[in-house]
Amino acid sequence: MYREYACVPAGNIKIIKTFAVEQPLGRYHAPRANRVAHLACLVEGMKESSPFLCVTYTGSDPQKFFKQDCLAFSRIRNAHVMQLRGFNDSDIPMVLFHEELVPVHHVLQRHRESSIALRCYFALQAIIAVESIHKCYHTEMDRYYCDNVWIQPREWKDLVPPSGTSD
Repeated sequence: MYREYACVPAGNIKIIKTFAVEQPLGRYHAPRANRVAHLACLVEGMKESSPFLCVTYTGSDPQKFFKQDCLAFSRIRNAHVMQLRGFNDSDIPMVLFHEELVPVHHVLQRHRESSIALRCYFALQAIIAVESIHKCYHTEMDRYYCDNVWIQPREWKDLVPPSGTSD
């Protein structure tokens, strides 16, 4: 799996903004870790890439959850699922994605008095994404939770993580 994706040195990844901290991962009395979602870019010389989402893993056993997420994202290729770009397997491992992604719940929190049209749009996009995933992978997604759905701000397209990454 690791041969299929770019291993990016931590020094080339510039964290621009931190979105969310998901903690703790793991069961009671089991190794624990935190997932932290960031907006980042790659830096080479004086040039910076377009922003993209990266997730870092910290805690007592971050490698376990990093490997679990890498494997889950590498197994799915679908336009409605976050696309794995690469990784960094240093002391603070990271999973890198192709797109700039923002959690939908952050958009809804920021626009608490948002129009009904915005909420309907998110609901429609969610239905399209869930149906597409169900048809391609025959998985069951009973509920749509906005706290685990991300949106591409430029295209306003909802994306969901593959099952198994929300712990």
